[in-house]
Amino acid sequence: MGSLVRDFGNELRERRNAAGMTQLQLASKARCSPSIISKIENAGLQTISETIARKLDRGLGGHGELLDFLPDPDQNAAAIIDLAPSLEPPEPGNVLIGRDRELQQVGEFLDSPDGPWVCLLTGPAGAGKTNLALHAVRAHRGLRLFLDLGGSTPGAEEPSLDACLDLLLRGLGVDGRIPDDREAKVALLRSAFRERPALLVLDNVRSLSQVAPLLPCDPASPVIITSRHRLNGLDRAVRVAVEGLSADDAARLFRESAGERAENESAALVGEIVERCQRLPLLLNIAAARFRASEGWSLTDFHERLIDAEAWLGALHDGDRSASAAFAMSVESLSPQARRLFGLLALNPARTLETLDVAALAGTGKGVAWHLLDQLADAHLISYEGPGRVLVHDLLREYALREALPAIDAAERDAALRRLLDHKIAMTDACDALLDPRRHRAVFTGEASGTDVIADRPTALAWITEQWPCLVRLCRTAAERGMHDHCWRLAFGLRGYFFLAKLWDPWIATHHLAAEAARELGDARRLGVVFNNLGLAHSDRGDQVDALGFFHRASVIFQELGDEFGVTTSRSNIAWALLYRGDHEHSRAMFETVLGEYRAQGNAGNAAITLRALSLVESELEMSEAAITHADEAVEEFLALDLPLDLVMALNCRAWAHFVAGDDDVAEDEYGRAITAGLDCGSPYETARAITGLGNVFARRGRRDEADRYWSWADDFHQHLDPIMVAESRTRTALTGPSSPRPRPELLPARAPHLPAPSGPGRGRG
Repeated sequence: MGSLVRDFGNELRERRNAAGMTQLQLASKARCSPSIISKIENAGLQTISETIARKLDRGLGGHGELLDFLPDPDQNAAAIIDLAPSLEPPEPGNVLIGRDRELQQVGEFLDSPDGPWVCLLTGPAGAGKTNLALHAVRAHRGLRLFLDLGGSTPGAEEPSLDACLDLLLRGLGVDGRIPDDREAKVALLRSAFRERPALLVLDNVRSLSQVAPLLPCDPASPVIITSRHRLNGLDRAVRVAVEGLSADDAARLFRESAGERAENESAALVGEIVERCQRLPLLLNIAAARFRASEGWSLTDFHERLIDAEAWLGALHDGDRSASAAFAMSVESLSPQARRLFGLLALNPARTLETLDVAALAGTGKGVAWHLLDQLADAHLISYEGPGRVLVHDLLREYALREALPAIDAAERDAALRRLLDHKIAMTDACDALLDPRRHRAVFTGEASGTDVIADRPTALAWITEQWPCLVRLCRTAAERGMHDHCWRLAFGLRGYFFLAKLWDPWIATHHLAAEAARELGDARRLGVVFNNLGLAHSDRGDQVDALGFFHRASVIFQELGDEFGVTTSRSNIAWALLYRGDHEHSRAMFETVLGEYRAQGNAGNAAITLRALSLVESELEMSEAAITHADEAVEEFLALDLPLDLVMALNCRAWAHFVAGDDDVAEDEYGRAITAGLDCGSPYETARAITGLGNVFARRGRRDEADRYWSWADDFHQHLDPIMVAESRTRTALTGPSSPRPRPELLPARAPHLPAPSGPGRGRG
């Protein structure tokens, strides 16, 4: 037997060397553990399964030739029994850290003869379930039987049920001939457990059907099962969840395993590394082993060289153990539909997905999506974050991207991505319509479907505030994959939120992608819209030269198309840029023309914006009476149109007009209303502007301490109000001095109506 195995190992080594592969490279292609290959080539295995032989043959690019060197199947099957005369549990391989709670649960199970007689240790790959089980049973004084079912061992062949029955019968001391009939074996095994009670550890279990015939069904013979799967059919079992370690315990394990070079490294750096390892003992030990072997690296070097998920996943192997091989076993246990979904989840660029995202990717209803997600959760490949939300860890997502997704047909991958983009665009459009209902959308956006979860403005604001980084990445993905319509529509839908939150960089980045998409589509109108939006982003950020360039390009396009609305909007945008550049007379003349055009077009929303613009430019020209009149008209229009963001901007405009006119009491009241309106509509920028203006009022009254406290509070909402763009900030710059602490509620002036007490930092983005 040994010579046959040695012949196979020699042949494998020769073919691998001829292919120019290392053991690690072959293991990656064959999707098995490098240690299996090493043991085969060095005759360290007494048996070689046909399954692993086929994997190795395919990994070498063969067509079955390597299988000719396999030992005779009959000899192989007989050796399974001959090689395991003892089922004594092995000694634990690793120190146990951070598992006191789980050990206590297993201990209570073993000490409770009247309770359930099966204990299931379940958790993700690499959580250390086997090590925990071995530590838990060390003190057991009776007979202990340990059987590895091979359900999660990379490259291992699962022993047959008959072989397992034979092994356990012999381990229980059954002498004589073991019957051939399986039912007779099961009956004999249960009888043997009654005569000789034992603690049975069934390790690496894939499914309940794999072990059901092996269970003693006797309280005197407790069973501990370890599995990556939840084995939901075990109705009466003590379930012990073996998840990632706590952050402190994970850091301690990494430091102890990494050696003295890691002892004095910063807690923050070690914390980042252990989080990348999901705080799982296997991955922590592999990472520590890689660091120990990299003697020329500091821990900072180690972390920086492996900063992205792809490099990190590739680095998590140490010759014998591999994160990829561990994940592969979990994925291979899935049904084809669940395995397909696991791959498709990688198309979503964020760690967190909503159920509707999953249904879109899968091309199914929510019910089927939930069913498939349950399978992934049972295999610990995802976790539930709450109702309707699932989490895919970075390493698992990277594994899905590298291994599971490429196994899906390219056309099917593209179709899934389009479905996801359609869904995200519909959700984004629904949010945009609630955040900015006056916005001119022409015919560019599709019909919003499946968006009933976006019921009101607060819900829309919360959803898009969380989702925008993922949406930006999806916009880039659509551009890269040539899905130009999706790219353009997603950028267009995000613009309203980016204006509200003052997120200029992603606004500009997505619109440059949208411009190229419009060119690829040959759609001049879309290109004109993009140029106008790019101009708005640059203008809002204070880059008036770039803004004017984009506005003029948009104006030319709309003139060629005969688009009156587009021409008027471009002219209005140019007037705003001139206002911010200080060309007030020219700006005022253009705004008066624009106001007449918008009114002629019946566009009340844009006309009201122009009234606000006229008030601002007239304040700069010290035409206070006209400025106040136009601001009053703008406020009334926005109240009638129910446009919250525009209303708070108009309130700030009116407060500023009164401040310029010297009406401090009225300005204080108006800024107070603007603060409340800014908080209600979710605009940290406009809220900071109003609080700054209120500080200016108190500074001009000579109440400097109160002014300083308001200015400090304004900084909590937005620290970079451009003095060129925001007149209140310009005034503060002229008045400001050494800052004071943020105001306490009891120190706030009582006059400002509707003014909430400053209770903590704002959530503004800038």
